[in-house]
Amino acid sequence: MRTIAFDLDGTLADTSADLLAAANACFDAIGRPAPLAAADTVTAFLGGRAMLRLGSDRLGLGWDEAEIGRQYAQLLGHYEAVIDRETRLYPGAGAALDRLLSSGARLAICTNKPAGWPTCCCGGWGCATGSRIWWAATPSRCASPTRCRCAPRWRGPGVPPRAAA
Repeated sequence: MRTIAFDLDGTLADTSADLLAAANACFDAIGRPAPLAAADTVTAFLGGRAMLRLGSDRLGLGWDEAEIGRQYAQLLGHYEAVIDRETRLYPGAGAALDRLLSSGARLAICTNKPAGWPTCCCGGWGCATGSRIWWAATPSRCASPTRCRCAPRWRGPGVPPRAAA
């Protein structure tokens, strides 16, 4: 039986709207207007700090890396609150996952969301077999599974990180 692993953000699912909303919430919390818009999708996929830098630059705030770090902690809290409000699987992604599972493949989905955070259960995203997919979440000290020398924490089929932690 073969195993196929996919990245979640920007590969299977468009998470950019929720990411941008979380970054904009940081600026809202300090009484500033939302500097980021749908046109900033690429920046959203570069990460939270990239969105905060862009927003700070657009608003002329001049945040240094220490302030970006403080705001990043706030962004994570905001993101957890809206983690799947606007996130959607890309067209055909759910059906493709279902076909792969039906063909006997084992599926794994990787995410750099910290272990313990809720992630896609797939049921609400249009793929019927989400309960048979393995999840990998990155330990919270790592920014990305590919940029960090620590292994993702794999969770069994259909066991979201929060339930398995």
